[in-house]
Amino acid sequence: MGFAVAVAYDQLYTARNSDLTLHISQLQENLLMLMSMTDRIAALGANLMPDNPLSQILDARRAQLGQMGKGIEIRLNTLRAEQAAVKAARESIQKMVSEEAKSFKTFATA
Repeated sequence: MGFAVAVAYDQLYTARNSDLTLHISQLQENLLMLMSMTDRIAALGANLMPDNPLSQILDARRAQLGQMGKGIEIRLNTLRAEQAAVKAARESIQKMVSEEAKSFKTFATA
């Protein structure tokens, strides 16, 4: 791989890492909001009798939010794994760029 191509890949991986970081941050915020909503629903149902229809509705909503939270956690794990792969590829490219830059310096001093 040539020097220019390696630099282009480095920029590509840098941009992708930034995108992943933003997406992960947004998902973490969504997960926190879901947890907050679940806590509020639990507080609403705390004083209700278990056989109360409203209590059953609140329990169903909490279960739905729990499933949404699990989906977000799965997506977060996927994005974190992708981010780790992007970081590893970027480090490899940066090493290659560094070695290419050293070879240019060698030719310049010769």
